[in-house]
Amino acid sequence: MRVSIVGYGRSGKAAAALAKSAGYEVFVSDIKPIDFEGEKETGHSEKILDADLIVVSPGIRELEILEKARDKVIGEIEFAYRFVKGDIIGVTGTNGKTTTASLIHSILQEAGYPVSLCGNIYPGIPMSQAVLERKGEGIFVVELSSFQLEGIREFRPKIGIITNITLDHMDRYEKREDYVRAKERIFMNKRDEDIAVLNGRDGECLRIGKKLTNVHYFWKDIEWNGANAVYHGRGIFAKEDILYPAEFFVENALAASLACLLYGVSDEYIKKGIRKFRGVPHRLEFVREINGVKFINNSMCTNPVAFYKTIKSFPGCVVIAGGKLKGMNPELIVKGIREYAKGCVLIGESKEELERKLKETGYNQIELASSMRDAVRKALGFDPELVILSPGGSSFDMFRDFVERGEVFKKEVLSLGEEKDT
Repeated sequence: MRVSIVGYGRSGKAAAALAKSAGYEVFVSDIKPIDFEGEKETGHSEKILDADLIVVSPGIRELEILEKARDKVIGEIEFAYRFVKGDIIGVTGTNGKTTTASLIHSILQEAGYPVSLCGNIYPGIPMSQAVLERKGEGIFVVELSSFQLEGIREFRPKIGIITNITLDHMDRYEKREDYVRAKERIFMNKRDEDIAVLNGRDGECLRIGKKLTNVHYFWKDIEWNGANAVYHGRGIFAKEDILYPAEFFVENALAASLACLLYGVSDEYIKKGIRKFRGVPHRLEFVREINGVKFINNSMCTNPVAFYKTIKSFPGCVVIAGGKLKGMNPELIVKGIREYAKGCVLIGESKEELERKLKETGYNQIELASSMRDAVRKALGFDPELVILSPGGSSFDMFRDFVERGEVFKKEVLSLGEEKDT
C-alpha cells in the first residue's frame, strides 16, 4: 500500500506516522520544506497521484491536481478510522464542540474507560495519533470540523453529536446549505443501532433529526429546570456542579451528559466528571486578577453567535473584539456589545466596520487598538471589573491561529501585572 500525505501539518504528521506503523510506503507533499524521513517534495506535483490512497489535510483547499484521482482522496479522520477497533463518539457543530467533547472525555475518564480526546481540538491530538497510541483500542472522543467531515467516506461514530448549527466559515462555503450539509455528514453512514444526539432548540438539528432513527435531544430528553439537569425524573447534575452557570455551558453539559447516559455511564460518574472539569485553554480561561480587575481569555470565540452567547453571560464587562469575520454578518457582535458591554476595544481587520456599525446604534464606548498590547491597556481605560478577550472573528488577520492570539493576550495581561506590582 502506497499513501500520499498532502499537507504535513499537525494531522499530516500523525497520518504519516500511522501509515508508517502499518508498513505502508509513504510519500509526503507540502508547500513548505519539511522535516520528514522518507520520500517527499516541496510543492504539489503529480507525484501525489502515484498512490493507492491520498490523505489530504483539512486546511488544504481544493487542489486541481486531485481531480484526476478523486476516488483515492480521503481526509485524515477517515484514514485513522480505518484502524479503529473500539468505539467513536463524534462531536460537531458550530459552537461548543470543544467543551462538549472535553466534558465527555472527563466523564468517561472518571468512569474508568480507556478513552482518548482527539481530532479538531486544542489541547488535544490528531485522531491518527490517538489511534496509533492506543493501537485502535478503547474509546475515541473526536471533535470534528466541517472541513474534516468533508473528507470522510466510511467514518461511522457509535454516537454522533451536533451541538448546534449557525453560520460560520462563509469564506469557504458559498451557501448556508453547503455548510449545514458538511456538518450533517457525521451521520452519512449511520445505522439504526447508532445514536444521534441533537440540540432540541436548534432548527437545523430538529430538521436533521426527522431524517434519522435513534435520535435523542438535549433540552428535551434531558432537561434543565434552572437548578438541575433532569433525565427521566432523575437529577443528573446541579447548577453548582458546573464551571459556569451560563446557558451555553449548561447546553454543553446537557449534551455531554446525554451522550454518556446513552453510552451506559452511571449518574454518579457523570456528576463527578462534570464537577472535575475545569475548562480548556482559550475557552473562558481565567488569566489573572490585577488590582480588582479580572481578565478572561476566550480567544476560541470565532463567530458572532458564540460572541453573543458569551457576552450575554458577562454583563458590564469590557470586551476586546474583532478579527477576520469570514464573510459573516457582524450584527450579533454589535448587538452584544451594545446590550451588555461597558466598553469595547476593537482589533483586527474588522475594527473599523464594527466601530461604524456601533456608532450607528448610538454606542460610543469604543477604542481602536493596533496590537494586543495596545488593546489590553486601552481596556483598562474603561475602569472595568472584568476584561474579556472574546473576538467573534477568526485570528488569521493578526495571528497564526486562535491559540497564538490567546497566548499573546495572556502574555500582555501578565506583563501588565508585573508593571503594576513594581
